[in-house]
Amino acid sequence: LIIALILVSLAAFSFFGKEKEKEFSESRQKLEEARSKIIMAESLLILKENEKSQALFKEAWDTLQSLPKTNKILRTEASTLQESIKKYLNQ
Repeated sequence: LIIALILVSLAAFSFFGKEKEKEFSESRQKLEEARSKIIMAESLLILKENEKSQALFKEAWDTLQSLPKTNKILRTEASTLQESIKKYLNQ
């Protein structure tokens, strides 16, 4: 009975560990997507494409807002990117 309990516990731990890893990977991907949009939007500003750049900044902002609040490292990176977006929004 104890061995069965240990095996069930190990299986549950393994399953939830993989779920956390998957969530982190997806969040990291969203963060990179937002960073890419910011770079594109900054390039559009240089080309005087203000409306398109504003739309991309807004998309990046929304992407960053959708990140889970549970991972402190990702939240810190997202906050830094949001601060950089703030100076460009509605110029």
